[in-house]
Amino acid sequence: MKQKKFNVIVLTLILIIGIFGGCNEPAPTENKPSEIYKSTAISSANEDYTYITGAAFENDILTLLTSNPSLEVPETAEYSIVKMNTDGEILEKFPLGNSATDSPYTITHYIELKESNGNYYSIKSVGQIDGEKVTGGIFLARFDGNFNETAVLDISSLLEREGYDKASAWVDRFVVFDEIFCFAVGNGFYAYDLNRETFVMKPDFGVNNGVITDIFIDSKERITIMRSRDLMDFTLTYADLKTASLSEPEPAPAVDFIALNTDSDFEFLYSSSSVISGFKDGESVEIADLSQSGLFGVTERYCVALANNEFIIIGENSSGYGGVYKAKLTDPTDMSEKIKITISGINNTLSESILRFNETNPLYFVEFKQYDFSEIDTALSLDIISGKAGDMLLISGMIDFNTYASKGVFEDLLPYFEADSSISIDDCVDSVINAAKMGDKLFSIAKSFQVGALAGRKSILGNASGKTFTELNEIARNSNLELFVNIRRDIFIDEFVGFSLGSFVDYNTGVSNFESQDFINILEYAKGLPVVSPFDDPNVLGQRTADAYQAGEGLLYNFQLDNFRAKLSLETMYFKEPAVFIGYPTSNGSSGITAWLYDETAILSTSDKKEGAWAFTKFLLSESKIPQGTQTYNATFSVLKSRLEFLAENSLKKFYIDENGDRVDNILTVNYPSTDIETKLPDLTEADIQEVMETIDKIGGIHRLDLNLRKIVLEEADAFFGGKNTAKEAAVLIQNRVTTYLEENR
Repeated sequence: MKQKKFNVIVLTLILIIGIFGGCNEPAPTENKPSEIYKSTAISSANEDYTYITGAAFENDILTLLTSNPSLEVPETAEYSIVKMNTDGEILEKFPLGNSATDSPYTITHYIELKESNGNYYSIKSVGQIDGEKVTGGIFLARFDGNFNETAVLDISSLLEREGYDKASAWVDRFVVFDEIFCFAVGNGFYAYDLNRETFVMKPDFGVNNGVITDIFIDSKERITIMRSRDLMDFTLTYADLKTASLSEPEPAPAVDFIALNTDSDFEFLYSSSSVISGFKDGESVEIADLSQSGLFGVTERYCVALANNEFIIIGENSSGYGGVYKAKLTDPTDMSEKIKITISGINNTLSESILRFNETNPLYFVEFKQYDFSEIDTALSLDIISGKAGDMLLISGMIDFNTYASKGVFEDLLPYFEADSSISIDDCVDSVINAAKMGDKLFSIAKSFQVGALAGRKSILGNASGKTFTELNEIARNSNLELFVNIRRDIFIDEFVGFSLGSFVDYNTGVSNFESQDFINILEYAKGLPVVSPFDDPNVLGQRTADAYQAGEGLLYNFQLDNFRAKLSLETMYFKEPAVFIGYPTSNGSSGITAWLYDETAILSTSDKKEGAWAFTKFLLSESKIPQGTQTYNATFSVLKSRLEFLAENSLKKFYIDENGDRVDNILTVNYPSTDIETKLPDLTEADIQEVMETIDKIGGIHRLDLNLRKIVLEEADAFFGGKNTAKEAAVLIQNRVTTYLEENR
């Protein structure tokens, strides 16, 4: 939160001032990172740097440009240059000062840190505000051995003389080589001799040649220019500064980031979709897959170095804290005596857990077999049925779990729990487990979950739950409210299919009730909804929706409860009064509160290594330690009761220290939708936590999207909307088709 807020403020002010914007089967032979070290120095409570804007690597020493934003007003950032070794120990720290002082004040934003011949360089944008007078510029700054800063070049004035408008000239890709400053502005490449104060090169690639995405010095000491027309179309051009010439563009791989300062035979290293590769003579060689290394959650990677058989990666973790990460390439024979367990799936969200399991389990190691989305109905489906998918399946919303379960594809996990003295099913949240059962069997288990429900004002709904659609619509009419605010027909049908459809189908008995009056009422309501919403402008959608709910125009709001403080956010942004979660409408008045499962796995009945698969299942469950914090990508509740209680207790604090010694910041403020307006949340109380716990206890189903069922409903609903039949006739057609579908898949 701190970093994002700081960036928005700095960039906004810069724009204002007009500057810029199988069994005993041997392990694979390729090397894979297996040791990850998080720098405690950079992300510790003492230093607390939230981001790193650049780094240089030389002689096993990392030199980083760091920023520690303050929450004080005016917004400031404490910039420092930090030298540290590859074990994360700070050797020296050189403060550069704050980014802002009291009015009249100066706003400074540093970009990157690069080394050349013993000197360090950075680009900084500076805006000076004195009353109504605004001035500023872009500068190339050089640092001496003691990291004293000297302004070497006023870039903004230089670019202005080249015909650029200061407001549109933004330099963030540069390198300094033999006192030649090479930089890019848009799709133009420039080389400026700092000693002679003259341009060496200033060719313009032209619009059709794409924007320059990076400039670096490769292993041949060439200035390498990477440019892109789109995300998948990259080319490389090499600049010879002595002859002031450029080579013809060469094809390059799609790149997420470039590795600088590498001790390797490759011209450069690069990452694409978390895979580290080396590039040499126009060809790429895969070196390691970061998704298997525990670095999958590291974002904004500014620098990678390969030295002493190690990757040094500098960036941010999933909680938004800057850090140094080291992935050592180890001998793959370390796992050759272990038994391989294969997990199949579409998106590998288990990478860090797989890494830790492989490091700690003495008998088994896990590999992930990934399928493309296009293979769901072909390769993956056939492999699951035939037993070629391995030992476990990672469940996602695109996998037809109910059909597979009804065909006996998965193992019932309850006997495994009963036979294992180290873990009990009673350790898990009862409502989630009961909702996940099919009949008296449990075919899968998840690490964590979110709660899906409809929310509304407690003053109108009381503590009502388990309502049918017809009952909810009647409450809305009696209250002179719209049932929902700003909802198009297609969105309503799609959300209903995703959230409530399961209550009309019993997969255990094969019985459905789409001919009910309640379902007919749903179709008729949907037909009356607009096809195009006046709120569709993405720039105003969130704000106008929030305004409408605050004005009391809508009864229900679709909401996912993902932490104990989320209820406060809902009440602050939408209702301005106490809210209640009543669940999605159901066909029979049962609880409509659902659980969205994360990192959900199932053991395949065709596996010949079920003991190993159960070992990993237990390991995942014990790792239900996803922190609930401000910057967490997927804030979730743990399936383990003990962890859920731990999160509840610590939610009352501004921040807490988790089991790994990491600081986790709780959500204390919220941004009004579609704006940068930040509002402080009220203090969380024990009563608020109890309400969330009671909502979790009411979970009555699992959110599963049956794609075949969804297709049937949408097709017949569209025919009804087009006037081909009545709502009752459409309901009968849906009922007949669903009955046939269920019979074919039992």
